[in-house]
Amino acid sequence: MSADLNDNQSMSSPGSPLPLSQSLWQSVASVSHQLRYIETSTGARTRIIEAGAGPSLLLLHGTGGHLEVFLRNVGSFADDFHVVAMDLLGHGLTDFPDDEQPFDWRTVGEHVLATMDALGIDSAAIVGEALGAQVAQWLAVNHPARVDSLVLCCACILPEEDADDPSLMHSQAAFQELTARVLKDPGSVELMRERMSWLHLGREQVDEEMLELRMRFWTRKGFTDAHKRLLGSLRTARHDSRTSVSQTELQQIRIRTLIVWTEQNPLFSLDSALRLAEYLPNAQCEVFLESAMWPQFDEAAKFNALVKSWLRA
Repeated sequence: MSADLNDNQSMSSPGSPLPLSQSLWQSVASVSHQLRYIETSTGARTRIIEAGAGPSLLLLHGTGGHLEVFLRNVGSFADDFHVVAMDLLGHGLTDFPDDEQPFDWRTVGEHVLATMDALGIDSAAIVGEALGAQVAQWLAVNHPARVDSLVLCCACILPEEDADDPSLMHSQAAFQELTARVLKDPGSVELMRERMSWLHLGREQVDEEMLELRMRFWTRKGFTDAHKRLLGSLRTARHDSRTSVSQTELQQIRIRTLIVWTEQNPLFSLDSALRLAEYLPNAQCEVFLESAMWPQFDEAAKFNALVKSWLRA
């Protein structure tokens, strides 16, 4: 890792210095952890943060994200688990997929499996947020022996038989259009701030350090081209044979599943979560009130307590 991304003191917010005491990395300062790269069988050099001991717990971030979105959770979960948060394929500082390779949640899921193999993890509880939730759910359908339990945060894969929801399609199209604009100008602070404000309840909640980190990752050489491919795949993923899941497949999942949603989710209505809970035979749904797409960040204490209690049970 380059020094500027590994040095908390250099992570200043645009326009004003960021005191070290307020750095996101202070969330794990009191926890023994490793921030490192590993090589996987896919050939993708992968950045992870690892902490704690016990049963394995994987944390998977959303589209365009990186492992830092879980810094407010790693330390708490490390009390009970061997926690691994990773930069997904083509995200953060992990390598991009090959140009000839499809870039969709199946490709990302297969890279997650390769990362588990590299770490000697046979199976794990998986917490997925947004894209990470869709990847985790795909893994539960297609590789159930590798998933001990499942926490799906603010996104899911509904069965291909489900009718498309026009309001859902409209909100996702608007967000994807904004993402496409940011990909054209990833160095624009205001465009990136606008996109990140969708993750919270308002622009004032956008963390300045997170904003700067995201801009650094999005301006990496190769990021724009890779994520245009990913964005294209997400538009058709639910009906693509590579990535879709059927109602029958969902009903056959016996893995304990916690669906964490928010009342003000801007992309996926609460109805989506409740419909998924009806398909899954061993699922429950919990709703957060003071966050949008990132309850693990904006309501971290509540999220940590809920998920730890549920995993222990």
